[in-house]
Amino acid sequence: MLFCDIRSFSINSEIMTAKENFAFVNVVYGKAGPIIRKNNGFVDKYIGDAVMALFEDPDDAVRCGQELYQAIVLDPETAKELNVSSIKIGIGVHTGMAMIGIVGESERLSGTVISETVNLSSRLETLTKQYKTGMLVSKDTVDRLADPDSLGLRYLGLIQVAGVNEVKAVYEVLDCLPEEERQKRTANSSQMREAVRLFHLGRRDEAMAELTAMIDSGKGDYVTQKYLDYISGMSDDDKGNVFRSVRK
Repeated sequence: MLFCDIRSFSINSEIMTAKENFAFVNVVYGKAGPIIRKNNGFVDKYIGDAVMALFEDPDDAVRCGQELYQAIVLDPETAKELNVSSIKIGIGVHTGMAMIGIVGESERLSGTVISETVNLSSRLETLTKQYKTGMLVSKDTVDRLADPDSLGLRYLGLIQVAGVNEVKAVYEVLDCLPEEERQKRTANSSQMREAVRLFHLGRRDEAMAELTAMIDSGKGDYVTQKYLDYISGMSDDDKGNVFRSVRK
């Protein structure tokens, strides 16, 4: 399951006319739809400024997410076409069971997908805002990839997303990022994994020391600082050594 959302669309839409709003999202959808179909996906629905798509193969879903980011964010022609200086999107991919069916009543029926898989993929997409990254995927997805080592992935640890009780391991897809940021996050990937491991083991002081060392040496990034702030702000009574996202 893949969710793709346009960043800050609500703010931008306030200065657009209704006609401009429709034109804006349709330019993005016009690029997203063909890319999803090319990667063997099915567009389940367009939800305002978001796209929800289904795939049988997780490799197709992840590859699609990368191509969506490249075509919409990294290609300057898209921003020019939209008449904006830049455009950002967030992508979340999670793999699991789902039921496709019909909902509604006799006068209005609609096909939809209902499952926890939908909720989690949507929450991962939302979480890209907090991590200031392009694409997040669950370990459930990574475990089913044909060759995960061929992807630039950075482990971000065990995360409990808002509205979901289950804790999931989450990875950041670094290949989506602009080159400078990609290189920086790739270079500290091993140290980040170790800091997260120490945090999950309850060794918070050691985790904070590792994160601080990364930042002081110039190897830190936004996520590094976010983890350091989160761990240092935890109370002694909080025994759950996972990152909890409270925002939907």
